[in-house]
Amino acid sequence: MRFTPHLLPSRSSNLGVLLLNNPKALNAVSLEMIHCMQDLLNEWVKQEDCPSGVLIKSSTEENKAPAFCAGGDIKRLYQIGLTEEAVGQGKPGLHSSEFFRQEYLLNNFLATLTTSSMAPYHKNPFPRCSQNPVVISFWDGIVMGGGVGISIYGKYRIATERTVFAMPETGIGLFPDVGTTFWMPRLLSPSLALYIALTGRRLMPADLIYTGLATHYVSSENLEQLEQELISASTKDYADPFGSVLDAFDETTNPPPDECSLAQDSKDIDNFFGNAKSVEDIMATLSGSDPDSFAGKTHSILSKMSPTSLKITMLGLERGAAATNISDALRMEYRMAQGCLRARESRRSDFYEGVRAALVDKDRNPCWNPASLQDVTEDHVESFFEPIEHELEFSGVEDQHKVLAARRIVNPYPY
Repeated sequence: MRFTPHLLPSRSSNLGVLLLNNPKALNAVSLEMIHCMQDLLNEWVKQEDCPSGVLIKSSTEENKAPAFCAGGDIKRLYQIGLTEEAVGQGKPGLHSSEFFRQEYLLNNFLATLTTSSMAPYHKNPFPRCSQNPVVISFWDGIVMGGGVGISIYGKYRIATERTVFAMPETGIGLFPDVGTTFWMPRLLSPSLALYIALTGRRLMPADLIYTGLATHYVSSENLEQLEQELISASTKDYADPFGSVLDAFDETTNPPPDECSLAQDSKDIDNFFGNAKSVEDIMATLSGSDPDSFAGKTHSILSKMSPTSLKITMLGLERGAAATNISDALRMEYRMAQGCLRARESRRSDFYEGVRAALVDKDRNPCWNPASLQDVTEDHVESFFEPIEHELEFSGVEDQHKVLAARRIVNPYPY
């Protein structure tokens, strides 16, 4: 089993606890953290006394800002990717391949637990059984990118007054990944999913309760007590002993409805994003508006994003919504991610330019290539979805099947 000081596991009674402990990077997940988390989950699921629950939380004491997990370690991916050869075909052993491969395998593992938030949305729903742990996440602070991927599939996602949730990838030449093309069209309305994915809008606690992305709201000062109650409940002998505890702590009336800006913008979101056929259509309907209006602000935001990222994101959501299971969506996303890493016309891709402008030089002035939506051709967009030399494979799912079968659990995976 692999370990890293940036992920501290423990077990209290029948509750497994995964503490994200990478405060200098706002708990961003590294490849080492992904390996460790996967090993621990594999080990716990194999045990006869598999934990009834797994709590994912973060160390916040040394953070410069409260953070559950600010995403993946994109800056490291950028630095290593600049020196790697044959990037963009999923070649095993390359950091640029392994980071996304292992991250998506972990996402798939979490999403295919019988207790996953995604279980009802697969073509053939998983039979419920008590042997899969209930995953709970304390969203106390920033939740972005990779942090969403390790928590959104859990049955319970707890927001606090410090939670800030976003998928801002179109601003760095990437796209909302970690299975977002599958979960977002299912947990959100089509117009809201498209709007959030394209703009990377930051959602506050009231927004998260409004959308249902957060299942509960608990003040950060009460999380320690809540954890103790979850530990006590973990020994109870039934499938989900945690729901009633979380309901008792729930304070969803604290972020009042009139503070939910997303609800106030819902008509505009439906109007501009509900029936859009292309990103160009969206921009055309938004253009010429008062700069202080919803349309004007949204047009300004989208104008700063990578045109390529906007187009592949929209198509990815469309195809992810039609996928019958998350594995197919993640295979597609792996191709897309590798496409984002490939050089274009002897130039580095938008991903490297976006990360440079946002995280390295920090000039906030990326030079996208192509620079306009009109120059992003259909062939260019489709190239991100074409087969690659080394595809994402889910052999780990087959291993899970064997473990479950050995314990006489009905195979919950229909694919």
